[in-house]
Amino acid sequence: MKQIIVLAAFIALGLCISGIVLGFEDNIETIGTKTESAITSVSNSISGIGGS
Repeated sequence: MKQIIVLAAFIALGLCISGIVLGFEDNIETIGTKTESAITSVSNSISGIGGS
């Protein structure tokens, strides 16, 4: 379970870094939304696996 949480954190970190590298400093809100949706989808897949 911890591994998946760490993976989600790396995904979020990767999105933030790639956003900064690509010069999207102005679109931090967009990056945050993408990060949130990524974490949500990971959480949903965790719940799906746990439920079945």
